[in-house]
Amino acid sequence: MSGRGRHRRQPERRISRRVSRTSLALTAGGAGIALPFIGTGTAHAASVDTWDKVAQCESTGNWSINSGNGYYGGLQFSQSTWSANGGTEYAPRADQATKEEQIRVAEKVLDSQGPGAWPSCGAKAGLGQDSAEPDLSGDSGEQAAAKKDESKDSEKAAKDSEKSEKKDEKKDKAESGGKYTVVPGDTLSAIARDHDTEGGWKALYEANRKTIGDDADLIRPGQKLGLDGERKGGEQPQGGAEASQSSSGNYANNLDGWIREAMDVMRQHNIPGSYDGIKRNIIRESGGNPDAVNNWDINAQNGTPSKGLLQTIQPTFDAYHVAGTADSMTDPVANIVAACNYAADKYGSIDNVNGPY
Repeated sequence: MSGRGRHRRQPERRISRRVSRTSLALTAGGAGIALPFIGTGTAHAASVDTWDKVAQCESTGNWSINSGNGYYGGLQFSQSTWSANGGTEYAPRADQATKEEQIRVAEKVLDSQGPGAWPSCGAKAGLGQDSAEPDLSGDSGEQAAAKKDESKDSEKAAKDSEKSEKKDEKKDKAESGGKYTVVPGDTLSAIARDHDTEGGWKALYEANRKTIGDDADLIRPGQKLGLDGERKGGEQPQGGAEASQSSSGNYANNLDGWIREAMDVMRQHNIPGSYDGIKRNIIRESGGNPDAVNNWDINAQNGTPSKGLLQTIQPTFDAYHVAGTADSMTDPVANIVAACNYAADKYGSIDNVNGPY
C-alpha cells in the first residue's frame, strides 16, 4: 500500500466540491477500496464522546453532511466502507442514517481496521486510547449539555410545530390501507423508521418500486407509498408523476416550489433542465438547504465559498445570473437558475451533471 495517505489529488474544477479530510477506505494502487482486517486481532472500541470528537474533526460535527466529495456522514464513510460494514441495513448512505447508526458501523470499522482508518482525526480525538463501548442508549455529557441548551428554545419550537403537527394528524386520519403521502424532505429510511416498517427502507422501496423508480434516493412530494407492502407500487400524485413537476404559478415556499418556480424562469430563457435533474443535484450539493455554505474547500480558502442550494461561488453566480431573479446567491430560485445556466453552458444541461461540477 502507498505510504502517502488515503487520498489522490482530484483535478481542480471551476466549482470544486472537494473537502480536505481523511478517508475510511484504504488505498491500493491509487484506488480507494475496502480491505478486510489484517492485523493482530486486538479489539477496539470508543466512547460516544470520542466519536463526537472524530466527527468534529472530519465534518465539523455534521452527521448528515453530503458535500458531493464521495464521503458521507459525520465520520465521512466512503460508500464501499459503509456497505462492507453493514451500513445499508440502516440507510442507503451514511448521511441518511442517524448518529447512533453511524457510530455502530464505525465501531465495526474500528474493530477491523483500527484507529488508522481515520489517520489524522482519529489520532487527534484519541481514538483507540480508550476501550469503552459506546453507550448508544443514553446521553453523553456533551449530549446532555447540548440538550440543555436546546431546551431553552423548546417552548418556541413546540408552538411553531403545533400547526404542522395538526396538519400531519389530519393527513394521517385521511390515509387508509397503510398508505403514506410523501412530503418535502422525506427519505425512505426516515419514513421506514417513523412507521416501524418491517424490513426497513429496503422493504419499503421494494414494495413501492413502481412508484419510486430506479433511484431509491428520489421520492417526490405527493406520492403515496404503501407501508404494509400490500399495495405494490403505491400511487402517484393525482395526474401522475408529471403533476408534481408541473407549474401552476402558485409556488410553495419549499424545495418543490423553488424548483418549479426556477423551471418557469428557465423556460422563459431557454435554459434546459428537468425537475429530477435539478433536485438530484440539489440533494447532493446542499441537502436542500438554501443557506448551506461550504467553509472548508479550496474555494473557501480562496475567499469565495460555495453557497446555496446548488453551491455556486460568487464569480460564477455573477456571470450566469439571470435577470428577473433576485441578486442574491442564497435566494433559492436565483441560485437554481444561475447554476442551471452555468451547467447548460459547460455541460449542456444540469441533467448531465452527476457529481462535483
